[in-house]
Amino acid sequence: MPKNTRPASRRPGSPRRRPAATTHLGNRALLALSGPFTAWLGEATTSEEGALGHEDVVTVLAESMDWLLKRTRTTAVGPQTATRWSADDLDLLLSEVDSPVLTAFARQHDWDDAELVDAVAEAWELFLHFLEETRRWSGGEEELEECYAALEDTSADELVLAAADDVDDEEEDAALAALPLVAQISAALADPGAEGVPADVLRALHELELADAADGEVRPGPAAATWRGGDADEVRELRRDAVTVWVLEQLADLPDDVAEGVAALLAAVVTSGLVGQPVTTADLEGLLPEADELDFDPAAVLP
Repeated sequence: MPKNTRPASRRPGSPRRRPAATTHLGNRALLALSGPFTAWLGEATTSEEGALGHEDVVTVLAESMDWLLKRTRTTAVGPQTATRWSADDLDLLLSEVDSPVLTAFARQHDWDDAELVDAVAEAWELFLHFLEETRRWSGGEEELEECYAALEDTSADELVLAAADDVDDEEEDAALAALPLVAQISAALADPGAEGVPADVLRALHELELADAADGEVRPGPAAATWRGGDADEVRELRRDAVTVWVLEQLADLPDDVAEGVAALLAAVVTSGLVGQPVTTADLEGLLPEADELDFDPAAVLP
């Protein structure tokens, strides 16, 4: 007997089964917060303070949160999900966010990719302030500060990348080679254990594996050969890292009340090397009002 291959009968008027709609995790996580957050925005900010209006802030926040939750967590989203985040979460969001909704939103506002990232960072910074001021933040104080720092670091990264877009490799190589820091490291590699090598330069040597300490003796490290004679891309990357390591070393002990200038200072120093148009010492010290009280010499890294 032939097998019946007819489709199964369906009762008249009964709906066809449709695939379940994809849950919007951002809206779910913000279900109890979007109203209070919108009200807080109206009281604490004005639309003129940033690139986004209040409604846009909520839209960008919800869509970016949806992308982040789907990338990093299960669908088990509860009332506390949106009240605690990590710097790693925000680093991932700001470096990789790829949301069709946000892309379309950016197109409507005539934003490029960097401007979209800035808008996402602005929305999240406002949201973190809201959680902090309304005592809804459920993480630790240190976690919150790390989240703020992640958002600030992104602004610095975008500034550096924007400057680098207009600089070819030869110009960048020449600008980096002109830095006294690079000359100091090259000289120190001749004898890393010699007296007179500045302590911060020596720490950079060890951090970048340009020098290695064994049996109480300091020798050139595994990366030294690359610094001296690697291909152009490898040397360029090492020199960039050297500037970053040196600057972060100088800023490690800054008092809390100047911490907001860290990202701006790092961006200014690195960008000056990239474009070959260094800012002045006065410009850099202007970012740090207490610089004259610190053991910090921004001129040491400038051409």
